[in-house]
Amino acid sequence: MPLTNPRDNFDVDLDFGRHWENEACRLLEGHGRLEVKADRLWHRTGNLVFERKFKGKPSGLAVTKADWWVTVLTDPKDHMKPHCIMMHRPKTLKETLNRLTRLGRTTKLHGGDDKNSELVVVPISEIFSTCT
Repeated sequence: MPLTNPRDNFDVDLDFGRHWENEACRLLEGHGRLEVKADRLWHRTGNLVFERKFKGKPSGLAVTKADWWVTVLTDPKDHMKPHCIMMHRPKTLKETLNRLTRLGRTTKLHGGDDKNSELVVVPISEIFSTCT
């Protein structure tokens, strides 16, 4: 007697799993444009930072042509190793940041060289909460 009941939707689950396996391989093999940003301060601040403007002109997330926005959270003890890698569709990420900004859950500040970059700071927990 099997330990679990047979599932009527095994073939659907298998097709679904194969689809995402193929999609991940496609992306990782270079068949999609990625914009990759690494953050080595996330474990101290609990935040992610996204550039929207540079010297008053749209930049960063606002103008990316990438298919995926990739945020690498580096290992706190070795910044050359990943702790976690997040991937978002840029359009969805922009919509999320705009919504969180309207709700007062982000902070806008200026930083970078000579404070020429307009940045949006958002708690990592807010980014993860939009996935649930």
